[in-house]
Amino acid sequence: MEREIIGDIFFAAEKLSPVREHLRVIVAHEIGHIYHNVALQENVMMPR
Repeated sequence: MEREIIGDIFFAAEKLSPVREHLRVIVAHEIGHIYHNVALQENVMMPR
């Protein structure tokens, strides 16, 4: 099964660190939230 997630992720740019490694960590963290939400939705939708 292939799933496409269409949407936007917004960050408060004025509060982000200018350090590239910090930004990578923040983006990875937010992507983790996306995967978590997808996994929760799939778990709820799957019959047991």
